[in-house]
Amino acid sequence: MKFSIRDLFLVTMIVALALGWWMEHRAQVRSRENAERGARILGLRLVQDGYRIGWDGAQSIPVVLGPGEFELPHPQPTAPNPPKR
Repeated sequence: MKFSIRDLFLVTMIVALALGWWMEHRAQVRSRENAERGARILGLRLVQDGYRIGWDGAQSIPVVLGPGEFELPHPQPTAPNPPKR
């Protein structure tokens, strides 16, 4: 069986693309795992210090409530400046 340079180049390209994809995929998985691990550790430390962690359902973001806080702070509407006399 004879292989031409073109055949060897094609096999080399296919292997290189597959290997590159696999390496990128593994890097993304490791990065996500590290971020999740860090978030868990941070959450545990905050809970140990008396903070509560919840989710803001409207925006799907984590919310950290300090010790003694029971709900999310709602911004108060600002009143217009009173007229000067």
